[in-house]
Amino acid sequence: FANRGYATLQVNFRGSTGYGKTFLHKGDKQWGVGDMQHDLTDSVEYAIREGIADKDKICIYGGSYGGYACLAGLTFTPDLYKCGVDIVGPSNIKTLLDSIPDYWAPLRNGMLLKIGDVDSDEEFNKKISPLFHVDLIKA
Repeated sequence: FANRGYATLQVNFRGSTGYGKTFLHKGDKQWGVGDMQHDLTDSVEYAIREGIADKDKICIYGGSYGGYACLAGLTFTPDLYKCGVDIVGPSNIKTLLDSIPDYWAPLRNGMLLKIGDVDSDEEFNKKISPLFHVDLIKA
C-alpha cells in the first residue's frame, strides 16, 4: 500500500510475539473489545490527529488474527473505518475453536487461555465475535 501512495500503519499491538512474555501476555483475554483492539483504534486516531491519515479514508486490513481485528474494527468501532479487507479472519471465535481437530487439543487449550473461555461462556463469545454485530457495520 505504501508504495502506491497510501499512508500505512502496521501496529504491534499487545499480545504480539517478539517483544517478550510480558508484552505477549498483555493480550490475554483482550480480543475484540479489549485492549488489543483498543491499540489499533488508538493508533488510527493518533494518525488522524497528527494529520497523517484522513478520517474519511480509513481502511482496516489483515489476515488471520489481523482479519479478525479487521472484522472487530468494522463492528465494534464502525464510525472509524470506511472500508475493510478481511483475509481468513474468524467472525465467530467459538466456531474457530470448534474447527480445531482433537489431535491439536493442546493448541486449542492454549488459545482458550489467550482468548477466554468461549466454550462455557456463550455471552462472552457473542461479545467478542464480530458475527453477532454485523448490523453495526457502516463501511
